[in-house]
Amino acid sequence: ADRIAPRWMNLKLAAFFDEPVVIEHDGGHRTPFHTEVVRAMLSFMSRFAKPNSVLQLEAARRHALESEVCSKCASWSVLRDGGGRHLCSERWYCGGCWARWDEHRVRGVAEPDSDDDAALAS
Repeated sequence: ADRIAPRWMNLKLAAFFDEPVVIEHDGGHRTPFHTEVVRAMLSFMSRFAKPNSVLQLEAARRHALESEVCSKCASWSVLRDGGGRHLCSERWYCGGCWARWDEHRVRGVAEPDSDDDAALAS
């Protein structure tokens, strides 16, 4: 919910559906790349996909693998791929974004469009 689409307005719209799915997040008018939010959206959308479609298979695979969505590039990855979780925001980063952030940190230069100012945890 935000100033463009307030929470009450979204809930009023949801009440018109037989089985509404309400996904709440802290992204305001933008959908954040948080694993829980993306999994919920995949699960919802897969209900309308053809049986054994790529969407249904991908939703099931992502849930089974317990993979995470990178907060920076929106790719899926798992911990063994070298990713990590930020200590303060608890955002997940894939191995590539984690390594780029760490390279900037070691050099003492902030990454240009980083959302996280505090140190990332391994």
